[in-house]
Amino acid sequence: MHTARSGLLSASLRYVRNFENLLYQNIRFNSSAVNKSQLSKLRRSTGYTFSACKEALLKHNNEYDKALQWLNDEAVRRGWEKAGKLSTRPLSQGLLGVLQTRTHAVVLEVNCETDFVARNEQFQNFVANATEAVMERFTVNPSISHLDAENINNLILEKSTKLSDAVAIVVGAVGENIAVRRAIGLHNPGDPSRLASYAHISTDGVKSGIRDVKFGKYAAIIRYRPVGDQVASAAWHERASRLGKQLCQHIVGMNPRPGLDLTSPADDPDEEKCLLLQPFFLDDTVRVGEHLNRNEIVLEEFIRAECGQDDSDES
Repeated sequence: MHTARSGLLSASLRYVRNFENLLYQNIRFNSSAVNKSQLSKLRRSTGYTFSACKEALLKHNNEYDKALQWLNDEAVRRGWEKAGKLSTRPLSQGLLGVLQTRTHAVVLEVNCETDFVARNEQFQNFVANATEAVMERFTVNPSISHLDAENINNLILEKSTKLSDAVAIVVGAVGENIAVRRAIGLHNPGDPSRLASYAHISTDGVKSGIRDVKFGKYAAIIRYRPVGDQVASAAWHERASRLGKQLCQHIVGMNPRPGLDLTSPADDPDEEKCLLLQPFFLDDTVRVGEHLNRNEIVLEEFIRAECGQDDSDES
């Protein structure tokens, strides 16, 4: 009897001590001080919630770099989980990112479900970053003119983030399905050719662009050169630059068929789909080809892009 009572007392004491230790550890964890400076810095640099940043710092003893890495890893993990659940939703909205340098002009299409997300700042920042990554890829390999979704998703953004992981982070943040679709571009091999580009916004609340990347629902890029072999004057370059942008606007609005083939003209000028035979949108008394000839410009190539357009509808 005495032995049984002693055993019960010992077990009770062990339970009380274990409970006290657990309570002490819990109090220590909940009373751990979060470095307010680190918390503020983490929120500014990531944009994540106060509670998420606090949790990251508590988990890593206020070590900023470890907390930042944990937050980014969690964002990717949760984003991929959400992306898997949303992957079958249709993508009819989005943005085109357009970027032009002296040697390249590129257009990247990123799709989302609603124009609400297209107006989202984080989504727009992603489109700008991804467009810059696409430009870098085109610059490194000038022979390419097209990138599909798989190749785009394998690109690396700043801070060594894989582009597909960056997509997952945005999906987790905005709660909609998002996908990169394609990238297209033109290369300027050098003088005397020049490039021009234009992006047309049709959604209220979307920025005109971020840094040098322009946003739009529609876009056009062209490559042109002066007639003949003579060195073009400064006046010609100024005139051609202005006309180049106007021609891009015409291409966006009039939606010509791809290519510069002059065969099979339409009986009705208003139904014409050949770019060079279309009435110029700023002066319908002259055709595009005639207007270019008058200004001593040769159009070498053009591309028109429309966000959300079905492949079967591309003309």
